[in-house]
Amino acid sequence: MTQRKKNNIIIGSLCAVVLLMAVGYAAFQSVLNIKGTSTIGSNWNILITNVTSKNIVGSASNKEEPTWEALTATFKTNLVSPGDSIEYDITIENRGNLNAVLDKITLSDSNNPAIKFTSSGLEEGSELNAGSSAVLTVKVEYLASVTEQPESTEGTFTVTLDYSQKEGTSVTPNEPITPDDLITKVVTTGDGLYEDPTETGRYIYRGSSPSNYITFNDETWRIISIESDGTLKIVRNNSVGARAFEEANVRTAAYCNYNVRGCNVWGSNKTMLNSAGENITTMPTQIGGSALSLPSEESQISIYLNNDYYNTLTQLSKSQINKHLWNVGLLAYQSGQTLTTDLAQEAAYKWRGNIGLINATDYIKASTNTECTSVYSGSYKDSGFPCKNNNYLFKNDNYWTMAPQSHSSSPVAWSVGELGRIDYFYVDHNYNIYPTLYLISNIKLSGEGTNDNPYIIN
Repeated sequence: MTQRKKNNIIIGSLCAVVLLMAVGYAAFQSVLNIKGTSTIGSNWNILITNVTSKNIVGSASNKEEPTWEALTATFKTNLVSPGDSIEYDITIENRGNLNAVLDKITLSDSNNPAIKFTSSGLEEGSELNAGSSAVLTVKVEYLASVTEQPESTEGTFTVTLDYSQKEGTSVTPNEPITPDDLITKVVTTGDGLYEDPTETGRYIYRGSSPSNYITFNDETWRIISIESDGTLKIVRNNSVGARAFEEANVRTAAYCNYNVRGCNVWGSNKTMLNSAGENITTMPTQIGGSALSLPSEESQISIYLNNDYYNTLTQLSKSQINKHLWNVGLLAYQSGQTLTTDLAQEAAYKWRGNIGLINATDYIKASTNTECTSVYSGSYKDSGFPCKNNNYLFKNDNYWTMAPQSHSSSPVAWSVGELGRIDYFYVDHNYNIYPTLYLISNIKLSGEGTNDNPYIIN
């Protein structure tokens, strides 16, 4: 029996155009969104895979190179004078196993007399079969007829593509996948899901390319672990940009006496906890040192992730997050220190919240290289940084972890370096940020966890 499911693909653009003088300058941003849902999970998988500019007329240019990820594409354009125009080809692929048909195209814009938007390349009734692609072309134009300053400097344009399953194709719905089902795929060699030898009931993904891709908030993430409480720890596959862990002179407290380079504690005297989960108001800056008063404010990176970034998530995505307990203890750099000691140091202090970063030990555990045995082994400069090998968390860039480094006189925190070294730096450095969070334990998934067919939350 044919199972027909409607799926809307919304391609919307918001264009803010600023005209200066009679022959002006226009800068605008177009944001395209594709959104689709289906009870048959991964069998329906339509997404943007490329955006390219072409047919540039006059002095038009890309203000920034177009970007895209899964269900969102963004491009920014500069137009200098009337008659300038540029076109963008947006590639849409059907990576599922259901053939689709385009039922309807709906166009709307704000009819700004200085701005013309058009789309082409797709027609109602056109098919997008499994494994195939189609191209939607969007043209933005500064009308040549404009001779004086227009009253309105903004324009909007929306294209709605209504796809549905093609008649005559049907797939038996897959049974939902639970975290317990994922555990049945445990391996002992190569890339994949392993039992965590350091924590009973916990499982971790390891290797250079394990099948741990998951779509969350219409973005590509990776599953780090299946926790003993059934939650899934996931990390965003792409950075949200470079930021300081904390800028200089932001927080004042005895703990932050050296905040001329920032302060490295993750939380505050209201949110930091000891290993037993009890609130604390003091903490040493180095293991074995004297306890000092904690600041009353959260770190800047924590504020950004749990306010500004959190508020960009959809309401559905927010409802899928488990407000979890995170290990944020001081981590030492000491010859001969084992992974067991690293983990105990991280777990000595905790924080509860929605969004954080990976732990330094997450990076160590993700490598299947037998020489990557501890934070020290991944940091020691004569080791060749073995933890970057066979490790999907090696990103070829510098990015922060949650761990402050145990140090008597410097505000430093642990990071992953562009060469693969686990290292520590002053917290006022601008390093990449990869948001990390825990999904609720009763999550249901479909898909296979591959890059082309990621797990999808049902």
